[in-house]
Amino acid sequence: RQEEEERRRREQQEQDRRRREEDERRQREQDDRRRQEEDNRRRREEEEERKRREMEEERLRIEKQRKEQAKHQAEIEVLRKQLEEERHQREEEVRKQQEAFQQQQSRFERAMEDNKKALQDLQQQREQAEQQLRQHEEQKRREEEE
Repeated sequence: RQEEEERRRREQQEQDRRRREEDERRQREQDDRRRQEEDNRRRREEEEERKRREMEEERLRIEKQRKEQAKHQAEIEVLRKQLEEERHQREEEVRKQQEAFQQQQSRFERAMEDNKKALQDLQQQREQAEQQLRQHEEQKRREEEE
């Protein structure tokens, strides 16, 4: 009987030992799974944070690029307006110069016409004067002959 109890006690101890080992093994596996899940969760969070930062950096880069582009566009527009204004001014100057030249040309042509007419008048007066002089000399010669 004592041996039987001893045997049962040993079997019970052996079962207890196996149960403890099994429990410990399960606990280790469960701890390993938790650690693995925690590592995976942390890696995912780090990856998501890295992607979020990259996207934010890209967004800022694009925004900066847009601002630069808008600034350049505004500078180009200012230069375009300046060039347009300068072109208008040059066209106006050319128009005024052409107008002044045409007025000068017209005055010159009128002066030429006036000079031509005055010259013709002078030639006519000279011819009349020469003719009068000839007539006068002719009359004077006749009077002397008489």
